[in-house]
Amino acid sequence: MLPFSLFLLLLAGSCGCFSSGSSQVAPFDLLYADGVRAYFAQDWPRASELLQRSLHSYSQLQEARRKCRSGCQREACFGSPSPFEPWETSFFDRVLQRAECLEECLGRRLGGQPSRYRASRVIQQDFDEREPYNYLQIAFFKLKKLEEAVSSAHTFFIANPQHLQMREDMEKYQRMAGVKSESFRDLEAQPHWVAYEAGMYHYGMDDYQQAAAKLEESLREGLLALENCRALCEGPREDEDNKEETQLGLYESIAAHYVQVLKCRQQCVLDIATKPGRVSSTEDFIPSHFDLLQFAYDRVGNRTVAAECAATFLLFYPSDEKMLERLKEYQADLGKEIAIPARENIRHYVQRSRMEKKLIYYAVQHLDETFKDPDLWTPKELIPESMKQKHKTTTF
Repeated sequence: MLPFSLFLLLLAGSCGCFSSGSSQVAPFDLLYADGVRAYFAQDWPRASELLQRSLHSYSQLQEARRKCRSGCQREACFGSPSPFEPWETSFFDRVLQRAECLEECLGRRLGGQPSRYRASRVIQQDFDEREPYNYLQIAFFKLKKLEEAVSSAHTFFIANPQHLQMREDMEKYQRMAGVKSESFRDLEAQPHWVAYEAGMYHYGMDDYQQAAAKLEESLREGLLALENCRALCEGPREDEDNKEETQLGLYESIAAHYVQVLKCRQQCVLDIATKPGRVSSTEDFIPSHFDLLQFAYDRVGNRTVAAECAATFLLFYPSDEKMLERLKEYQADLGKEIAIPARENIRHYVQRSRMEKKLIYYAVQHLDETFKDPDLWTPKELIPESMKQKHKTTTF
């Protein structure tokens, strides 16, 4: 069944004003609507072209938002206010500068007004769930482009393993003559998951050299994916159409929106730790890397890096007795005069996360906000007593 917002887009007419040769990035939701319209008209060449363009446009938009937010964060950063200037004026001066930077950057990268690229939540969800590939696999199959059909079907099925029709289609493709095993590839494969699964495979085979290399790659790619996710959290308020919004004053509105951004950033930890198609996330995804790496490096005889990984793990769980004991052994082995520092980027990651949690929990206590902490390692002293009591009440 078509989402209602997509149905409205189909009624609104074509976005054919955006030619494929234009330097302007066409809004992905309009391309998607045109592609679905062509699909139901059984115009398979046009459907496949427009649906592919919608995916490319969506990718371009996400990349532009990430690059612009990262660049403008550096260009219009918040520093210490001048002692001769009121903090409010100094703060909003930077806010206006960053807003101008984002507007200019996005307009330049997209070739149009940024406001034209805001799609409905339902359409956004379709792309999050890889729905365009569901249409694409049929269009490609009708065009007798079997390899493209199989890869599109596989890409959709990875994120939707409970989809019964696609399960049947996948079984048919597997039995079909001429279909190569390499055609079953995920076109949206996330690098950190590819590396993580390879690392865990080598770890299970006691190949610790390769396990360490792949887990390091998984960690790098995972942290990059985390930053990319966080950069996309600064969009419009999700409940901006809420009637109560009109009752909020300047500071209440700013606080409500900023807390939403902080909660979105915290949620990114779960997003990168949840493999497409899975309901639950991998527990302690980032901290567990250092537990695994510590053991892998120890087994290959690299005790210096093993010690570094142990110290880094303790940033998350400073009271972990087993890791404290291992760190003590490494210190004795390396010499008491040798410092064993934790990784600086992870120290920054933990400090930033703690600061964000502190602000969110303040809002929970005083501004009637809600929050489900995605991390198991959050220090107990950050959690308000009222929330601890509520957790105990619901547990027993």
